[in-house]
Amino acid sequence: MIQRIQTIYLSLAIVLLAITNLVPLASFQLRTGEVVEMSVISGDHTNITLLILISSIASALLCVISIFLYKNRKRQILIAYLATLPLLLLSGYFVGYSYGSNSSAAHLSLVSVKGIVLPIIALLFILLAVRKIKADEKLVRSLDRIR
Repeated sequence: MIQRIQTIYLSLAIVLLAITNLVPLASFQLRTGEVVEMSVISGDHTNITLLILISSIASALLCVISIFLYKNRKRQILIAYLATLPLLLLSGYFVGYSYGSNSSAAHLSLVSVKGIVLPIIALLFILLAVRKIKADEKLVRSLDRIR
């Protein structure tokens, strides 16, 4: 069961979450015209970069745990859904940080979004994995009914 397609989806999500911490996340332009890149690996850690680091590591760990729970599919689905929560919170926080009028980033204008797209793609991979796990559970239940 560990070589199933959901394992590949969860592994791709783990890789994308690891890459999230290595690439620049977004570029902002100050009113002075200076362009500032937000990155987790940069020397200055702000609240958003620490949040991105913590949520990506938490989600990746939950994905790893979900991979090894292949014998208990119901628990595997639960853990995979729990892995989506940090990513949803991260996306919401980033949108609020980037576009919020009352936030501390109100003096910034967003130039480009690069690495913040990776957690969203990882979220899609996790949801695809959950879909395949549910399909496996449905198949096992149908075979149990035949016996």
